[in-house]
Amino acid sequence: MEAYLNSIYEPVLLTSELGDPNLRFEIAYLDAEPVGFSKYHFRCDRADTTNAAYLERVYVAQAVTGRGVGRRLIDRMIDTARGDGRDWIWLQAMLHATRPLERYRALGFSECAQVRLTVPKVRTAQAGMVVMRLRLNEA
Repeated sequence: MEAYLNSIYEPVLLTSELGDPNLRFEIAYLDAEPVGFSKYHFRCDRADTTNAAYLERVYVAQAVTGRGVGRRLIDRMIDTARGDGRDWIWLQAMLHATRPLERYRALGFSECAQVRLTVPKVRTAQAGMVVMRLRLNEA
């Protein structure tokens, strides 16, 4: 996990992403304390999922898990994608992360593919990812 986190939060990459107009980072606060964040791509198509937004990350502090913080972050991104006229929003989740996968399914996301992380030093057992998508607007 440390190798994965170091690769996605490498300072030069993070600086570049913060200046990218296609990306939005949101921070969730609870009682003035940061407790979660999400990363959203306004436009990020993939095969069979066009005119799409991509919800790349949703992380919530373990101390507030189950209090609806992640759900509010996801709802904001879904609302943003709808407001931007996107037909789809998609995400990737770890194959072994059963609770987040259950939550995404409860929101209406369905699996459309499985992929593997290609980050060095990520254990094979943790490299499986599920690609899920949610139709926002009728075609």
